[in-house]
Amino acid sequence: ETGAKIAALANGDSLIVKMGATNSDGVTTDGTSNITLTRTTGELRFSSISSLMDFGSVAVPSKETLFAPTTTPDVSITDTQASGTPWYVTAQASELTSNDGRTLNGHMVYVDSDGNKQSMSSAVLVAAGQRDRSITYPLNTAKGWSTTNQSLTSPANGMYLDALPSIYSGSTSTQYTGTITWLLENTPDAIGTDNSGPDTSDSSSSSNSGSSSDESSNESGNESGGETGSLGGGDSTQTLSLI
Repeated sequence: ETGAKIAALANGDSLIVKMGATNSDGVTTDGTSNITLTRTTGELRFSSISSLMDFGSVAVPSKETLFAPTTTPDVSITDTQASGTPWYVTAQASELTSNDGRTLNGHMVYVDSDGNKQSMSSAVLVAAGQRDRSITYPLNTAKGWSTTNQSLTSPANGMYLDALPSIYSGSTSTQYTGTITWLLENTPDAIGTDNSGPDTSDSSSSSNSGSSSDESSNESGNESGGETGSLGGGDSTQTLSLI
C-alpha cells in the first residue's frame, strides 16, 4: 500500500511514512520514525566537458582525412530525472576562420555508430539514452569515441576534424577560430534543457598550421594545434587544438 502511494505522488507532493530498521542479527528497533518523502522533477545537466581535446602533431594530408583527438573526450551528464526519461546530446560547429581572414578547408564532423559521417555545420545528435537507476552518474556520453585517425572508408564512431589536402597551413602563428555548441535536452525537439531551462555549452576551437582548438563561443585552429575546454552546469568554454 505504501509503495502504491509513493508511486502515485505528483511532482511537488509529499508523503509521510514510518520507518524502522532490522539488523543482520534480526534485532529490530523499538520504535519507528516519521520520514517525509517529496517527489521532484529531478535534474538533467552537463556535469563536465574535458578541459583538453588534443589532436597531436599532424602533417597536411595528401588526401581527405578524419583527424581524431588523441584522448577520449569527456562530455559528461548528470541525470536525476524519473526512470525512463530520455536525454539527447547534440553538437554544432561553426566554420574555422584564421586571424588573416582565411577559412579552413576542413570542418568538424561526427561519425555515428553505423559509420555515417555528418557535418557539424548544423546541430547533430551525438548521444542519446534514458534515465537508468543502474547507471552511476556522471555519465560520459562520449565514451567509446575513436582516438585514431580515420579514412573515409567505414570510419569509427567519434568526432573528427575532416581535413582536405588543400588545407592552408600558413605560418606557425596562423590560427583559426570558431565555435562548438553542445546542447543537452530531454525531448527530441527541445533546445537543450535541464528541466528549468536550456543547458548549453559553447566551445571554441583553434588550429595553427596543423592545429585546431575550441573555446567558448570561439573556435580556433592552426593547421597544427590542440584544443582545451571546460564546462560546468549550463554554459562553459572548451578549447580544441590540432598541431
